[in-house]
Amino acid sequence: MAILNHFHREDSYSKEAFEALKEFLINLFPLVCRDQTDVERERLGELAMLPEWT
Repeated sequence: MAILNHFHREDSYSKEAFEALKEFLINLFPLVCRDQTDVERERLGELAMLPEWT
């Protein structure tokens, strides 16, 4: 979420950082694009309670 918040604030990234972010998101996609188990849903709920990083 922090990355998306930075985009919303129009922060700029270097070309290398943006390419690394794209690679990260591409690698993350298969993990989140499926049905989650009950344990995974519970863990995401716990993680959602963490304060936002800025």
